[in-house]
Amino acid sequence: MTGTRVGCHDTPMQKLTAVLLIVIAAILSLPIYPFEWHLFLHVGGAVIFVGNIIVTGVWMILADRNGDPGVIRFATSRVLKNPCFPV
Repeated sequence: MTGTRVGCHDTPMQKLTAVLLIVIAAILSLPIYPFEWHLFLHVGGAVIFVGNIIVTGVWMILADRNGDPGVIRFATSRVLKNPCFPV
């Protein structure tokens, strides 16, 4: 029999392609997270974002009530460096 064996003389590119196809198939077979998980992440992110805004406001009010210009300057510099309040 003069037939060639399949896979016996694969080039490195063919082997790499096979490995990549196996990895892609494994990734695509991973479970898709349900709607409840996405809702939990969305609501959790919104709660953290609003909480950050409220806490920042409270710190600014406390700094303003203190009346010391150094404290107000420090609090303002911290608020401006906060990534939630881009300037």
